[in-house]
Amino acid sequence: MVPWARECSVADCKLLAIDSPFSNFRFIDQNFPDVWPLRRTLSQVRARRGRSMVIERLDSTQARDLSEENEDIEKLFSKQLQSDIWRLSFFTKPLPNKQALEQMKDEDFLGYAIVKNDSVAGGPDVSRIYESVMAPSRHENNFIHGATNWTVTVAGCQFHISGYLYAQQNGWTNCCAHVACRTAAVRFHQNGDMPYREMNRLVGIDHTSRTAEKGLDGGEMVRILESAGARCEVADYQNLQPSFKPPMYQKYLYGSIESGYPAILCFRTLIGSDPPYHAIPVFGHTFNEDMWVPSASWCYFEVGAGIRYVPSEQWLCSFLGHDDNVGSNYCIPRYFLRTRPRCDTWPAGPILCQVEPDCVAHVIATLPKNVTISAVTAEVIGAEYLFRIRQEQLVESNDWWTRLETYAVQNKLVLRPVLVTASEYANHLRHIEDTEAKAIQNEIIEWVAQFSDNPLWMVELSVPELFSENRRKLGEVLLWADRATSTNRDFSNFMVARVPGYFVFFTGLNFSKAEFSFLPSPVKGHVALFEHKIATL
Repeated sequence: MVPWARECSVADCKLLAIDSPFSNFRFIDQNFPDVWPLRRTLSQVRARRGRSMVIERLDSTQARDLSEENEDIEKLFSKQLQSDIWRLSFFTKPLPNKQALEQMKDEDFLGYAIVKNDSVAGGPDVSRIYESVMAPSRHENNFIHGATNWTVTVAGCQFHISGYLYAQQNGWTNCCAHVACRTAAVRFHQNGDMPYREMNRLVGIDHTSRTAEKGLDGGEMVRILESAGARCEVADYQNLQPSFKPPMYQKYLYGSIESGYPAILCFRTLIGSDPPYHAIPVFGHTFNEDMWVPSASWCYFEVGAGIRYVPSEQWLCSFLGHDDNVGSNYCIPRYFLRTRPRCDTWPAGPILCQVEPDCVAHVIATLPKNVTISAVTAEVIGAEYLFRIRQEQLVESNDWWTRLETYAVQNKLVLRPVLVTASEYANHLRHIEDTEAKAIQNEIIEWVAQFSDNPLWMVELSVPELFSENRRKLGEVLLWADRATSTNRDFSNFMVARVPGYFVFFTGLNFSKAEFSFLPSPVKGHVALFEHKIATL
């Protein structure tokens, strides 16, 4: 018995050519009419020029995860279960015979979907996509970081696909919160995936005294994710005090996904479901270099002392995520969901709207367990440290330091927080060079590399025209991500900063004034932004 259904080896399979005029809709109507999200899956296959499909019938006794789920369903209903399971796998090349499948490569593999139909004797039945991983969108402005590389067995051959796992709830032994947690937990779990039975044990769902029908609350979702190995940053917008104005929920989502760690978005629905909340995993975003919002913010709406920099998230148009009810790899417009409106001019003081409860309830953003500073906090601290550094007089200025100063005075600096290890930052330094082909000196790179896997928040510094059009920057502020921050900003979590022409080191506080030393660097111009090795464009 293998651990996961995707690893099952099946002797017999059916090969289908799915080029036009093959109809995906007719195929679903005839075989899986009740699995609505499968229409979305096959539309992704068609968009990626899929030409063949392999259909295999699986046995639930072949995989531990399938066997556990069936046992739990029978325990719930105290009746025998009939389970029919198919694995559909998709390729970009024709498959005239099984020998041709053996010649396929990973780049020809578009992904898979396991469809499961469960029928209880004399009772209800449920058909759904048990799990699926599909190749990401073909759009070049879609960014997904931290995707898992999955191994899938197809007719005895192994293939690999990178992406975030999609799954549908069955409403019996798991709910939308379970499948959202599963998508997110994969990034941390030591076994590479998290079974529903393990989740249920953690929260006390035994299918007798407590069932999964009523779902999970936010605290239970956090317990599951933390057990998998994550640290959770929770933003509760359902039970806000009217006098408290937290950061926008989008900042929490972006802070995790830009560093390659998924988040979960929970919102109240308009339909009469019980419970009236839905949870979806978010793991990527789109980027539009022509976005008007960053310029309009400081030009028309927020000019003044209140704004100090331009967050890089302002070029984000949509988040990328799954919705178990409708399908995988959707764009979720940044402002489609909102938090409850607050009236600041109410006579008795600020008050939350009482007639619009169907809004974002809370966000669960994930990071590695050893990271103690959130992305939202790191961005603020990075900005404060940069502005302290700007107060110093350089021994020798240069054009780009002068430009950085000009943009900073006008509140137009762009800041982008990204979580990296010291090794990743050292490797980044090895490969960057400015427009004059100047590179970083080896002494600095070796000094950074000695800290190995220590987590760092790298707050990149740029200006709108460089960041958006050319995806380049002027420097970065590095913070120790595993050291708690202090409200008085004593630089205890400051590692180093790089600005045009210099590396900046903190040397101490002199009567509360920060003092720095400046090590000259050959790189005085702009360089490429940091890119994750596992990024998918």
